[in-house]
Amino acid sequence: MKFVMRLLGSLLFCLPLHAQVSQGHELAPDALERCFQLQNATAVNAPIGTIARTRSLNLSAQKPRDDIYEVRMISSLSNGQLIFLGGPHVTSPDRSLFNLIESTFDKEKPSESYIEVNDVSYLRKLPEEKESVIATRGEPSYLGFIARERNVTVLPLEPRDIDLYVNLRKYFSADQIILTLVLREAQLVRDRHRASGERLEDATFEKLRMWNQIARELDDVVSIKNIFDLTVAVRKIWPDFDWRQTPATWFNPLLSSEDTGGRFTNEIIRREKTFRDFHYAQLLLSKVSEGRTVIALAGRNHAYSIASGYKCLLNSDK
Repeated sequence: MKFVMRLLGSLLFCLPLHAQVSQGHELAPDALERCFQLQNATAVNAPIGTIARTRSLNLSAQKPRDDIYEVRMISSLSNGQLIFLGGPHVTSPDRSLFNLIESTFDKEKPSESYIEVNDVSYLRKLPEEKESVIATRGEPSYLGFIARERNVTVLPLEPRDIDLYVNLRKYFSADQIILTLVLREAQLVRDRHRASGERLEDATFEKLRMWNQIARELDDVVSIKNIFDLTVAVRKIWPDFDWRQTPATWFNPLLSSEDTGGRFTNEIIRREKTFRDFHYAQLLLSKVSEGRTVIALAGRNHAYSIASGYKCLLNSDK
């Protein structure tokens, strides 16, 4: 096994990085996926400074401020570079956080930027003033805003919803998946955007409709199709809770459902996060291999996982 891993490392890192994409890059996802499956979204805090190094790739991290975790990967072969910013996901009048994002962007002059969304078309509808974006949208949208101002391509970091669903379906039932993801959306809209009443119900139903459509495309049978079904399902599993009041702890990937009372929600969110982190890492590694300089922005826990996954991959060459 050790010989196989060394051979894999040699193939991956001795080839010119441009060749990894067209000839040998398909080897990297297998090794990288194993790293993320081993990690499976456990609590990781990658160290500050140089994390791992091979003959062609250097991985490091720093904390330019307490609420930002910055991961960098630099290739000496392709001259590609990744700057991954893990932020706290806030809308705040404190401009210093957003100033750091903007100054990093201007210093590195990326050819592409990636943000933690499925679809970047909403950026066209952002306010025209920076202060409004800061106050109402948070860091990913702000990175998209400044990239758009500077005519730099903005792309979605997230995997396709259908790919995420198919992956989760290997481990959980359709109703468990849809119930968890819809309840998590309701909790986020409620807590982050202070939504309630009709606004909360509309946002929840839209997410419910989306996941039901994906299930139908896959000929999957789902019993939770509307708000009434959602209400009944929640009361059946959690008699003491209304779906509008589910606690945020149910959706923390670092906790267990046995401890939070979520029954299965924490485990589903943990699997979801692992799949998303692997997708981020695979996508961004391919861009570095192609010689591009890219900036990506997502939550801090994603940054920790990305650093840990890359460290595992690079250390497999040793």
